[in-house]
Order: sequence, then structure tokens, then C-alpha cells
Amino acid sequence: MIRPTLRFGSQGADVSLLQSALNQWVASRLPQLVADGQFGSKTTSKVKEYQGFCKLVPDAIVGPKTWGMLETLIAQVIGMVTPPPGGKPASALGDSVVAAAEAALLRWGWTTSSQPSPNIERIAAALCANPASPQRPRQGGMGLQKIFQDANAAGAYIGRCPTISATAVSKWQEMDAGNWRNANDLCAWCGIFCIYVYRTAGVHVPGGWTQHSKNVFDSTVFRRITDYSAVFPGCIGVVSGIAPGGRNHHFIVTSNGNDRMESIDGNAFGPDRNDKSKGNKSVIARNEYSYASLRQETAYFLAPVSAA
Repeated sequence: MIRPTLRFGSQGADVSLLQSALNQWVASRLPQLVADGQFGSKTTSKVKEYQGFCKLVPDAIVGPKTWGMLETLIAQVIGMVTPPPGGKPASALGDSVVAAAEAALLRWGWTTSSQPSPNIERIAAALCANPASPQRPRQGGMGLQKIFQDANAAGAYIGRCPTISATAVSKWQEMDAGNWRNANDLCAWCGIFCIYVYRTAGVHVPGGWTQHSKNVFDSTVFRRITDYSAVFPGCIGVVSGIAPGGRNHHFIVTSNGNDRMESIDGNAFGPDRNDKSKGNKSVIARNEYSYASLRQETAYFLAPVSAA
């Protein structure tokens, strides 16, 4: 949908939508706006703050790029004021989820030919796109920031997405450095990616990632599935980490059959998983799981319940 360019002095329903969307942005340090449809000084400040955060020119002119960054926040607003469509089957929601996951993979997924470069937006969160740059841009950091932001991850992590330190690059290669990364760089973002995909697909996920620990027990948000044969494309797989030596991991199921599942995973190993120099840690990539491996790691699945 093409939306009009807005600036100081603009009025009307599109300004109200803009104001309401900005009020859903959890990282803002400014007060909430009154969605009165008047683009005044307070709206100007909020727009500039948001544009600066998204690495856009902070000119307070809301054009295609700013509207594009606001997409998921707008979807939240529309979900608040539009009743959920009645009777839409979970499998239909699942199809939308798979489509959103495939779109994210197409745009940001790492391939065998991908190489770190600030000129491509493919995500490899463990790498610096240009180590010679004093800013040390993270490979695909702006796309990663959008995923974190739209999933409503913690604000501190959102702010860390665009750049990466040399120490963090080293720590990402250590399997036991999670606590350091959580405090100083990024958390493991597989679950955040799944919530981003769900919200992009229009699935009802109140509060996003910040409310995930509550949502997994809320039957109005997710239906838990432990019978692997009942899992359908679009479900979130959760490797629970309960088993000895187990890990915590989330993924989007894209197919299920013959005692195995295919998936699209965030924070995954890439296609050349043994070559760390090619960005094969913390990327978006395809994966597959056998029922036997899932049972060994005490995996369960979350099915979407309703649209936003």
C-alpha cells in the first residue's frame, strides 16, 4: 500500500496512524503521542528519534523508507482496532508464516557464495562487514535490527545490532560465551526471528518477544503440540534444552513428513558450517531435523492460534 509523504503541518488519518504506530515503538525515550492527526512539534521529535534509530536521515519527513520501517508497528495498530477474522484455520495462518519466513530467507539468508561486505544486506551476526571501518558495521546489521525491533526484543539488543566489536566477533566463535554475548553484544536470536516472522505474517503475538515466556502458556496465542505427526508448516519448533547437554533453539517448520521436518532458522549455521570465515554462525538458513533427534532434545511445537 502506498502511503502519502507526511511532514510538519500534515493532518488527517494517516498522521493518526503514524502517531499510533510510533507509540508501539518500545525503544523510544520520548513521551507517548496523542493520536490526534496533527503533525506538530512532538510528532516531529518522535519521527526524528525513530529515523535516527533506524539509521535513516532524521529529517522528520515520513516517506517510503520511513513507512517501510514502520510496517510491523502499523500491523500491530491495525490489529488493535480490527477484530480478528473469525474461523481462519491455523493451517492457513501457517501458510502465511512459511511465506514470511521464505521472504526473510530470500532477502537476508546466507548462501555458499556470500562474503562479508557492507554492500549486501545478508545477515551474518557473528561477522563484521568491514573490519577496516572504525564503526565496524555488523554484516546485515540493519536487517537484523529490523528483525529485533519488529519482534519487540529488548531495546538494548536492538541498539547493538548495527555494529560489532572485534571482541564480540571472537566470542561468537566460542560455544560457551553466551553469557558474555548477552551482556555485551547480542543474545541468541533464533526465537526472536520466529516471532518476527509470526508478526510479519499477521499472527497474533501480543507483546512480541518480551512477552514470549508468558505467551507460550497462553492458549489464545499458541497451541502446544507434542505429537510430531500433527505438526504442520508454520509451527514454531522449540528444542527445549531439557535433555542433558541439550540446547535452546527455535525454528520455523516449512515441511513435515517421513519422520523428518524441514525448517528455516534464525541464528543458525550456514551452508558451509565448518568454515567460520564464511559467516556460518548466526545466519538465516534452511535446516532439517529427524524425529529421532527432536525426541532426543525434548522438542515441542507451537502452533499459531489467531490472526492479529
